[in-house]
Amino acid sequence: MKFALICGASGNIGTAISKDLAQKGWS
Repeated sequence: MKFALICGASGNIGTAISKDLAQKGWS
């Protein structure tokens, strides 16, 4: 689900989600 949001999101929203996942070790 979250990967789909990252692929579909744009701008700050996508960046915020990516950072959230990165902090949880989803890089």
